[in-house]
Amino acid sequence: MSQLEAFQGFDKYFIANESLFARIFDSQEPENEPLPGEWNTKLNSFQKMIFLKSLRIDKIPLATQNFICEHIGEKFISPPVFDIAGSFKESSLTTPLIFVLSKGADPNASFEGFAAKMNMTKKCK
Repeated sequence: MSQLEAFQGFDKYFIANESLFARIFDSQEPENEPLPGEWNTKLNSFQKMIFLKSLRIDKIPLATQNFICEHIGEKFISPPVFDIAGSFKESSLTTPLIFVLSKGADPNASFEGFAAKMNMTKKCK
């Protein structure tokens, strides 16, 4: 059975019960809302994402994260913790540490804490 065959009759149910779907449309977290009627158990999580894309495309990134967490684990969406000590061990005079920052990233606290731990605060500029 293809992913879309599971939607047999969904269009008629949606039209007849559009007020039930308004709750999902109006929700702050529609990706976490159960579908009305039998559709919540009849459709799998991927098929629910297909529906969500038609109703609230803006929530697909969050729904995709939920899908990944459910099927292969949260570790696949969580950024790794930066190990400054491990990176420092791999650095040298010819292989420096270079920080490439993204919006919201601020390694200053980790860097200053590591510098203090290594008694190198006077060498940091």
